[in-house]
Amino acid sequence: MADWEEIKRLAADFQRAQLSSTAHKLSERNCVEIVQKLIHLGLIEVIYTTDGKEYLTPQQLEREIKDELFVHGGRINVVDLQQLIGVDFSHVEKKVIEMESGQISIAELSKKFTFPTEFLLEIVESHLGTVIHGQLDMLDRGVLFTESFVAQQTACIRGVFSAITKPTTLSSLIAEYGFHEKLLYVGINKLCREGRISGSIQGNLFVPGIYSKSQMAWVDEFFKQNEYIEYDALPRLGITEGSQYLKKRFQKYQVKFLPTCCVGESLVNQVEIAPLLPSPCTSGDAARLLQDIFKSSVHSLAHVFCESIAVSDRFLQNCKDPFQQLMQDKAKTTWLPWAWQEEGARTNGNQRRKKGGRRQLVAGVKVEGAEEAGGGGRGGRESKTQKVRDKKKDRSTKDEGLDDESKSKQNQSELPFMSVEEISEELQKRCPSCSDDFIEEIANYLYRPLTQSYQEVARSVFLSTGKQRKSHSEVQSKVNVLWANAKLFDKGIKLFTDDVQVQLSRHLLKTVCADIVNLAVSLLAAEHMITIKDDSAITPEERLKIISKLPEKIRPGVVKLNMTLNGKETDEFFTQFELICGPDYCEFMLKKLDKKRERQLSLERRCALQEQLRQEIDPAMALHLVSAVLFQHHTGCNVTRARLLRASNNKFS
Repeated sequence: MADWEEIKRLAADFQRAQLSSTAHKLSERNCVEIVQKLIHLGLIEVIYTTDGKEYLTPQQLEREIKDELFVHGGRINVVDLQQLIGVDFSHVEKKVIEMESGQISIAELSKKFTFPTEFLLEIVESHLGTVIHGQLDMLDRGVLFTESFVAQQTACIRGVFSAITKPTTLSSLIAEYGFHEKLLYVGINKLCREGRISGSIQGNLFVPGIYSKSQMAWVDEFFKQNEYIEYDALPRLGITEGSQYLKKRFQKYQVKFLPTCCVGESLVNQVEIAPLLPSPCTSGDAARLLQDIFKSSVHSLAHVFCESIAVSDRFLQNCKDPFQQLMQDKAKTTWLPWAWQEEGARTNGNQRRKKGGRRQLVAGVKVEGAEEAGGGGRGGRESKTQKVRDKKKDRSTKDEGLDDESKSKQNQSELPFMSVEEISEELQKRCPSCSDDFIEEIANYLYRPLTQSYQEVARSVFLSTGKQRKSHSEVQSKVNVLWANAKLFDKGIKLFTDDVQVQLSRHLLKTVCADIVNLAVSLLAAEHMITIKDDSAITPEERLKIISKLPEKIRPGVVKLNMTLNGKETDEFFTQFELICGPDYCEFMLKKLDKKRERQLSLERRCALQEQLRQEIDPAMALHLVSAVLFQHHTGCNVTRARLLRASNNKFS
């Protein structure tokens, strides 16, 4: 048996020896000959080390150069680099120059590899971003750049052009910093579009943004202070076409462009004539002269201020226009106190008139008694004459007092807008070049017209706000009625069994509670300018669409309230609706349902049911009403009527 096992083992070894191949090891000389043959055929490209024991591919040489550069902190001597890597100096220098170049032309590649330029360009474009990591020149498709070279050039362009503060030619920057010309134009335009560089290209000139801003700031400040600017002053700032520059700069303003300068609107609307008059003329003479000139109809649109300044109506209107927005803003915040003050003054006036009528009545009685006691004769006539004179004096004194009182009442009921000092401060901001005396007179002139205009603005705001508050009050009263009914119905529902309570609560939520939510949603939609086709019949789908259009601040609370209508109990609805009645939402003032009001509502509802029962001729509906009346009579509570019949049968059975 052991011999047979030995035979099997030997057979297996023999078969394995037949199937195995013999491994032939190459000698070092053979390896060298094979590598030289491959180099001669151009199949591989390798670089010998200085000791002749190793080969390096160009890719490995580039990788080791980068590694040594990283280890030495980004800077290393080329001679030291050659010693560390161990290859000939010429190979290191050639590879460093190649890495620093970062670009190559398609023509050079075509000449080197003897391929047609079009074919080679097509191959390069198809492999960009995958095999070839680089990009072609946008202006000249015949140059290929590496990504690192483009990033380096872009960073240098961004740094140099961010530091420029005056117009500079691009040719001088190319000569000084060695920028690639094609990449320079493309990089500047890209950086300007992205906002990384503030400035613009004008031909071969780069104008930085800070320089343009300084020019505009000087022009605006000079024009603001003097209301004119000369064209000859702009070339000193580096602006060649002064007239065209100012027309472009002041195209939105009312500016007059003259042959040598441009002037502002204020110089046209108001003119100081004192410097134009002879030296003996005083300010009074100037005022008299202007008054005589403006008596004619041709010059009737001008006004005189400070005795020597002529101002047009257009200038005055321009002074009034900025106050319109201030009137709107102030009227929205001050109309309510003014309304209360006016109402109080009206009430006090009525009370004062009533008291005055009583005093006159008492005085009349006293006078009649005195006349009767005086009797006839001379003494009586003298006393009567004296009394008539006293009456006339008293009447005139009372009339004067009434006039003064009416004037004071008129002034008190008038809503103040701004004082003369405040108007002067506002005008000083608009017209800083005008003198203080001139501004003060303009403010005094505009005080009364502005106050009268403000009364109209405040009245319009008061009326519009009053309508809104009236609408809010009407909705609030409807909500209070429905809220009280819902509370009464909910109290009656609590008397039924659990199963019936769920049915009645759902019906209450779908009817009365849904009406309450519709009113609240309609009010919120009106306040936030959301249109509703018919607010009297809002379906659940329409209500959901309206809620989705509400602002983010209030939408979650209203959504939660709407979701409570799909529940089984009313407690969650009542809690959430009380939150919606707060100041952040509808601002409803819910009336508390006390015992007195509850009895009153129950009595009104019983009377309404009894009256409806008297007029009902349908037997089924009559049974329905009888059940409701009996339920209220025995329990003292109300319940919704749609499901009352079945619920009452379950209760009383």
